[in-house]
Amino acid sequence: MNNLIKFEPNKILMKTLYIVRHAKSSWNENNVTDYDRSLNERGRKDIKTMGERLSKRKVVVDKVLGSASKRTSATARGLNKFIGLDSDNIELHSELYHSGVSVMLHQVCQTNDKYNHLMLVSHNPGVSEFCNYLTEVEFYFPTLAIAKVVFEADSWREISKSTGTVEWYDFPKNTLNS
Repeated sequence: MNNLIKFEPNKILMKTLYIVRHAKSSWNENNVTDYDRSLNERGRKDIKTMGERLSKRKVVVDKVLGSASKRTSATARGLNKFIGLDSDNIELHSELYHSGVSVMLHQVCQTNDKYNHLMLVSHNPGVSEFCNYLTEVEFYFPTLAIAKVVFEADSWREISKSTGTVEWYDFPKNTLNS
């Protein structure tokens, strides 16, 4: 009988979070609340630009969390055309509408650990502040900016202040990636 115990090297699991500000919205709609503003032409064009960049980078997303506002849900669904996620894995939450760091962190930490690649689509200044909180890197998110933040973590519950590393940051007018 073999009494040797086999030890496997420690596996470091990674969690990836794509932090996204919604695409450019229209200010020309009369009698429409901020929550119900739709995307403008530039916003729809920028979704195509950034979606193609996500495809080029071979981005994988297992789940999308987004604000339920019209412009953020349109951004999430528009980007999804390029990442090919099952629409059942897109969750829209009214509490993410103009939310702050604590609400975004709560939503991310509540994510099932079977998902390793998460996308959060929301509003500024919240997304800028959330990325800064997680990484201690100062970012300003113009419309449809995306930051890829990685964590050495087994669980989303381990995500907290200064635990993330920015792998890349991109936005539609970034000429270095066009």
